[in-house]
Parts: sequence; structure tokens; C-alpha cells
Amino acid sequence: LPYDSFTVRATDPSGLYAELTEVLNFAPQAWWSHSLVTYDPNSGAFVSSVIDLESRFYDANRDELKYSMIEAPSVSSGMTASLSGSLLYLGGTPT
Repeated sequence: LPYDSFTVRATDPSGLYAELTEVLNFAPQAWWSHSLVTYDPNSGAFVSSVIDLESRFYDANRDELKYSMIEAPSVSSGMTASLSGSLLYLGGTPT
């Protein structure tokens, strides 16, 4: 198996047995969790940036990760955020 696993066997008095193999599947984790957004008070705008989320998250099993926007910035904030594959696009002007 390509992942860490363990096997448990149950044996009855006559020697018959059944086995169960469990594969350890670790949830994805973030490499770090500091702010992704930068505000420039001189220009009065959020600094536009593109962040490759593959550099921010990893999966211990090396499973392919899929990214989704769970909650977008509110329109009233003036910030924009969009997602294309693993690329997160940030920008906007505060309102």
C-alpha cells in the first residue's frame, strides 16, 4: 500500500480468521496561517496578488487537493477574491 496502514486479525478457536486492514488517511494541513491580504494605506487599496495555494497546503498522503472559496469577501468591503484551480487572486479597494 502506498500509505501507512495496519492490519488486525481476529482468529477463532479452530484457527479460522478474518483480517481488516486500515489505511491511515491524514487530513490536509496548512504550511502556515498568516494573513494573505495586504492593505497599502498610501494607495488606499488592497495589494493585488496571486497566491498559489499549493504552496500553502499539503496532504500527508500526497492526495490531490481541491480548493474552494467557502466565504467570499462582502461586496461592501471593496475587497475582491477569486479562485481558479489552486490560484487565489486578491485585490480591490476598500469602500
